[in-house]
Amino acid sequence: MCNHSIEQRPGPERGRCDRTKPGQTLHAMGTLRLIGLFLLTGIIAPQAAAQSPSLADLEGRSVEASVTEMRTVRADGKTGQHRANQNLKLILQGGSIRYTLTITIHRIQKGDSDTRSHSAKATLGQPHRFRDGQAVWVFEDGSLNLLRVQNEGGTLWKLILAKSADAVTCQASRAFAREDGVGGLATTSTNFGKKRVEFLGSKVVASSCRVTKP
Repeated sequence: MCNHSIEQRPGPERGRCDRTKPGQTLHAMGTLRLIGLFLLTGIIAPQAAAQSPSLADLEGRSVEASVTEMRTVRADGKTGQHRANQNLKLILQGGSIRYTLTITIHRIQKGDSDTRSHSAKATLGQPHRFRDGQAVWVFEDGSLNLLRVQNEGGTLWKLILAKSADAVTCQASRAFAREDGVGGLATTSTNFGKKRVEFLGSKVVASSCRVTKP
């Protein structure tokens, strides 16, 4: 597993990971590898709205997005289902983003739930440490995207923005992405006591997004 910076190795070792020392910034190659992962899956595609807002239109505004998924996971050798509600709140100021991701997991078989929140400050286009891996925010074609590498595979938050007069609206989506040569989708989850959790299937059942002025 790679909990630090990751670089793509050439040749037969393609898809393997190189570790860096804790606290070291993700290399530019790691950023390209991360973005390439989602380009290859077709998740990121030109999808500009008729009137796409600029970064200036988003300055000082708050965005709140929520996505609820039904998932099939495996942890401790046991397979089960849970409902995951993920709430993302952010504000963009001067090219920096302050954001908080709150995750509530409802375990169907056990009938219990657990909530965790994770916060960070990031600069657009600059990788940073978030939760158990690296992440980067990218603004492109009127869409604000949060790309994150997990222990195996990755995830993408995509906030598609549109402008009408002085108002800005948004649509939210979230998806997993598999990585060639690495295996399935897995992470070390704080919602499961920092145990390794494999994601076997996921379906979005609800989503919402709104943009507000200060």
